[in-house]
Amino acid sequence: MRNLYFMGILLSFFLYSCSVNQQIYLNPDGSGRVESSVFLENFFLTTLNDLTDLENSGPDKQNRLAPETIEAELKLNPYLTDINVESPQKGEYTGSLGFNHIEELFLSASSMTTGVQTGARQGGENILDYQELSPGIHKLSISINDKNFQQLFQLFPMLQDPGFQYFLPDQSISEPEYQEMLFFIFEDVQGIEERTLRSLLKSASLDLLITVEGQILKQEGGQMLNNSTMRISLPLVKLLLHKEDILYSLTYKSR
Repeated sequence: MRNLYFMGILLSFFLYSCSVNQQIYLNPDGSGRVESSVFLENFFLTTLNDLTDLENSGPDKQNRLAPETIEAELKLNPYLTDINVESPQKGEYTGSLGFNHIEELFLSASSMTTGVQTGARQGGENILDYQELSPGIHKLSISINDKNFQQLFQLFPMLQDPGFQYFLPDQSISEPEYQEMLFFIFEDVQGIEERTLRSLLKSASLDLLITVEGQILKQEGGQMLNNSTMRISLPLVKLLLHKEDILYSLTYKSR
């Protein structure tokens, strides 16, 4: 049951949501904030409760999806500041957190003991790399590869459990095979036809907006929405398979 639970949490955020909005506001000195809003379908929350011990699966038998539990887990990460998670109504979450430097956003307390530092000091092994190319000209690079893939889960502490890790695909598996694997896990979800579920699995993506304090001069990958905001829409299956390096970057002139 734990395995289904942790896979369910992942898909609840990236697949079965009516809406997921995540935005990073980046300051020239590398500091900034992340703001998120998530709405989960009621039928999926019901399914999770049917399949798992959702109400008392967290620390001290707490509800793992309760906003106070999510907030408490995030506060264990020394790299995050000003953390706030609220749930105005069942299945709806809003939250925000701050960071002192964007290269630390996917790091955790364990990084301090394993020697993992920011990407600029470790040859780009961090997901995020932020540089000042010349006075007032900054470049943010996003690189996801085999060496740093596990860093993705630092912002979602519940996803670091071995029960979830079990469902990450082996790199020998093909994209169609992995989609079939996910379909098999969730084929009994009530209220969704097979065709609809397969379509959701194929089209599921992680959408992220990055807004800088300045003017974007150049971007690689993604889409410019205006002169200060870039949008990244990354297919979920491609992200989890990461058969090839995933690369995005933007270069901007600060105000």
